[in-house]
Amino acid sequence: MNERELDHAERARVFDRPSGGRAPLGARHDYRDHATQALDTGADPLGTRRWARTGDAVTMCADKARAKRIKHWLASLPKRKGTSSGRAPLLSWFVSEAEKTGVVLACAVGETRAEAWESCEGCPERARRCYAHYGTPGMALGSIERATQTGRGYALADALHDAREAGVKLCRIGTIGDPARASAVQRDSDIEAVRAAGYDIVGYTHFPGEVPHLRRTLMASASDMSAAVRYVADGWRVAVVAPHGTTGTLDTPAGRLLECPAIAAERHGRTYTCVDCASTRRGALCDASRADTLPGAGVYFADHGPQKLQKGRLPLVA
Repeated sequence: MNERELDHAERARVFDRPSGGRAPLGARHDYRDHATQALDTGADPLGTRRWARTGDAVTMCADKARAKRIKHWLASLPKRKGTSSGRAPLLSWFVSEAEKTGVVLACAVGETRAEAWESCEGCPERARRCYAHYGTPGMALGSIERATQTGRGYALADALHDAREAGVKLCRIGTIGDPARASAVQRDSDIEAVRAAGYDIVGYTHFPGEVPHLRRTLMASASDMSAAVRYVADGWRVAVVAPHGTTGTLDTPAGRLLECPAIAAERHGRTYTCVDCASTRRGALCDASRADTLPGAGVYFADHGPQKLQKGRLPLVA
């Protein structure tokens, strides 16, 4: 049984906390025998791989002989596209309070900065020093990576509990890393769970061709206008990074592109977040589930990353 065939609900039962709230930091003693159980059965029904990657499967096993067998077993698992380990990265869930988004339920693609970086292999923005990897989203994932090494988990159930406490209504998929490259089993089931919990979803992918079934969940990020035209023809709502200083509504070969209202407000010295945008009657402009009723073919973001990186942007219209 490979990871795509795992019963995600069973894995969630083990790793996600009950409705009573978050477990104490490092409280993993209940999972001590899961690695040996998986080894004995020849399967991985409890998602052992998730926490084994931090060394828990070996260090938490009192029997050194069994620990050695587990280590060899993990190394023999089939490799899959996604990271240097061959396994697709998992989503790390948390509540974000980023200035531009507002308070949202969010996830990063991967449990380490290396996993997030590798999930973006082939993205042209990465070669131009992507703001997510070199800016605050990357630093936030670095904090998650360090906390994970101490035993803290970033499961959806914990984040949903925290989001309910904070009154959050919006979910941001993929603050860093590309959702198209995440574990398909976890990603699709988590998206379903988030929608069932009543959250609107905003997210972006540079690889829409790899996840055509998510065209009403994610926006297609286009690196140039020819890509935007292709994505719109395939039924995607698009997001484009425009040169620094671009303003107003644009009529392009891909259709009408609307300026991100948060960036427009910032230009006038006001604060407007993704949460504010989602709270309008029309809903968030980047909510792909509303593509049939939202104005325009998509949204553009005038480059708002570090100024020293803005010179490397391609022109919006070729």
